[in-house]
Order: sequence, then C-alpha cells, then structure tokens
Amino acid sequence: MVLSKRDGRIDFLRGFALLAIFVDHVPHQLLSLATPHSFALSDAAELFFFVSGFTAAMVYSRTMQEQGFLPAAVRIWRRSWKIYSSQLILFVFVVAEVAAFVALTADSSFYDMFRLGAFFDQTSSSLLPVLLLNYQPGFLDVLPLYILFFLALPWMLFAARRNVWFVLLPSFLLYLGVQLWGWNLRTYPWNAGWFLNPLAWQFLFVLGIAISCARERLAALPSRLFWPAAALAGVVAVVQMRAELAVFLPQIGSWDLGWLGLDKTNLGWARLVSFMTLVIVAARLLPAKGVLERFALCRAVMCCGRHSLPVYCLGALLAGLGALTWELSGHSLLLQLLFGFAGLAVLGAAAFVLHWQKRFDRVLAPNATLPEPAR
Repeated sequence: MVLSKRDGRIDFLRGFALLAIFVDHVPHQLLSLATPHSFALSDAAELFFFVSGFTAAMVYSRTMQEQGFLPAAVRIWRRSWKIYSSQLILFVFVVAEVAAFVALTADSSFYDMFRLGAFFDQTSSSLLPVLLLNYQPGFLDVLPLYILFFLALPWMLFAARRNVWFVLLPSFLLYLGVQLWGWNLRTYPWNAGWFLNPLAWQFLFVLGIAISCARERLAALPSRLFWPAAALAGVVAVVQMRAELAVFLPQIGSWDLGWLGLDKTNLGWARLVSFMTLVIVAARLLPAKGVLERFALCRAVMCCGRHSLPVYCLGALLAGLGALTWELSGHSLLLQLLFGFAGLAVLGAAAFVLHWQKRFDRVLAPNATLPEPAR
C-alpha cells in the first residue's frame, strides 16, 4: 500500500484512536487492555478530539491564509454537513440493528441498552430531536460534538491565526465554568446532559488548534518537560493498569481513584492532565516523519486514520454487534476476543478498499476531463 507524502504520524494517531474507540465499545473486550484508558486516566476519545483539532488547524488555516475567511468557512461547513449526514444515516442503521437484535432474541432490554426505547415508543415526537442532535443513542455521542466544533471552527481559526490566546482563553473560561457550575446541553427525552459535554470537550479541541498554530514556537517544549511528564505518566500507567486488570481478575484488587477528577462527561481535570502528559511524551518519542510508513501494520492504522468518518461509523455498528455476541455467546470472553480481532480486520479492510478507491479515482480524474478525440 503506497501512502502520500503527508505526515503519516497524525494519521496513525487518529487511526489508533478510532480503532481503540471501537475496542472500548465492545463489551467485556480483553483487547481493551491495550487501549489508552488502560494506562492513562483518559481514553481514546481525548486523543481523537485533540488530533482532530490539531489536524483541522493544519488543513483549513492554510485555506484561510491563501483564499480568505469565506472560502475556508464554506469548505469547513461542507465537511460539517457531511458529518451531519453521516450521523443521521448511522442513526438509521443503529435503529435497524437494534430492532433486529430484539427480533432475534425476543429481548427488549436491547432498547434500553442502546438508549432507543423512547424512539420506538414515541417515534413521531423523536424525529425532530434526532435531527437536532439532542437524541443520542448508545455509541452515537461522538459525531454530534464534531459537528458543533466544525460549525464554530472558522471563527476559532480566525482568532487563533491572530493570537492563539484569543481562542484559548475564552475556551478555558468556558471549560472552567463547566467544572464549577455544571453547564451542559440537554438530551431528549431524559432532559439529562450530553454524555460528552461539548462545552467542556471543546477545550481539548481548541488545545489541538492552539498547539497546531503555535507548533514552531513550542518545538522545544516536549524536550524540556519530557522527564516530569514521563514520570507522571508512568505512575498513572501502573495504577490504571492494575485497575483494568482487576476487571478481569478481581483478586488483584485496585486503588480507589474516585477522589480524582475523572468525570468523562465534563472532561475532569485529572483526565485532561493525564492526557496532556501523554501528548508531551508522544511528541518527544514519536519517530521522524516517514519511519512509521515502513511497517505494514502502521500503514494499515494510518489508512484508518485517513478515512476516519466511514471507519468510525462502521466501528459503531460493529461495536453494537459486539453487544449481541456477548449475550448470545453466554458471556464468553474468548468469543468476544475473537470478535474484537475480526472487527479490527474488517475496519482495516474497509479502510484499505477506500484508500485504493480514492487512488483509482485520482488516476481516472485527469482522463475524465480530456476532450473527446476528433472524428
């Protein structure tokens, strides 16, 4: 598989985040011991949103600089519309998947497992909340944040290109308000907060934008902070790995970390600090550009990162299927493990097909614009 000259390290991190999100969503999955939440207080969601903000700033700030605010905004909002359309299509497929589960097992508890009971009971009154993104079934709470962030992205980039503090400071104050007063958007029909609070998670997305815009000035920072960050990350890894192993081996025991700010909904401070230590360590240890492309497995992960939207959508559907396999297998950890490997293979294969389709389209595109030969 031949990849382009873009920085594959970013695609690798995004692809790894997507694959880890899939694994973490499959119930009772031993492969989750290799995902970020097993060695950090954060998980793959933090990595996905941070890398997304970092990449968005790299891609669209160049358009804004060369073509102006409006062309860049139109390009960004076109992407936002594509994500929104994918969310609606994914919702339809998840509804069909859950309906099939219930028909197959005669177990209506799947409705509640996927937070779809209200939709099947009150379909007509649920359609508008679905369109407005405040009805969010299980596994469908990532893309709504992404859509909101992309709607606001043009103004974020406009401010960040002048001074990163113009966007970073208001973003932090909003995050701080969430921690102090619990601000959140509401969901239908429970009138509860969004599982991933966009008013809090926007700070991580903005951090990615700010670091991307100031990356040349921050180039020496990972080396200066590496050892303190590595020491803290190492201690957290030992504590968290013990807690994750205790899920499968209760006799190991674990330490109570409830006193830390681990609230995922509001992106608790401990999760944020733990993730940023990993950012510093990764920035220092990531190999030079072009090295990861030498390994087939890394290229496969990069391919997933380059087709993040379809890979995420397919992963959400497969993770839902993993809930069914857990119930139908009689709670077999071995079958769940096999399902995890199979799901990763399917996601990799799908990304591979999309990659080569895109390359094929690029080869054909110049020929499609050629005039017909004279007769």
